[in-house]
Amino acid sequence: MAKVRVDYQEVFRKIDRINGGIVGAMKDGLDIALREVVDYIKVEYARPNTGKGFTDRTANLRNSIGSDSEMRHNGVLGVVRAKMEYAPIVETLNSGMYAFLWPGTNEKGDLIVDRIGSAVKLILR
Repeated sequence: MAKVRVDYQEVFRKIDRINGGIVGAMKDGLDIALREVVDYIKVEYARPNTGKGFTDRTANLRNSIGSDSEMRHNGVLGVVRAKMEYAPIVETLNSGMYAFLWPGTNEKGDLIVDRIGSAVKLILR
């Protein structure tokens, strides 16, 4: 039987590279998902058309909606946010009756998981 020499440092380098690729793929999938969530919120939570969310007469609030993601501690953090200073008031007013960010993002939870999973599957092939 032949002896096999294993370079453990090379094995660990390869594992680190794979982990970095997976986290990068998670971020890419999350970025795609969050853009879709923002588009969904802008359309679906336009109160005059759907009866959901806040009546945004100036469209300033709707136009300020965006998303960010970043890598953190071998993971990824994503945020859907509105830049207008009164967005938190709208989100919490009357027990969330006019909320748009939380329910819109919550409704698309499965889409977010699917997009992240699809991106990671591509890396693992």
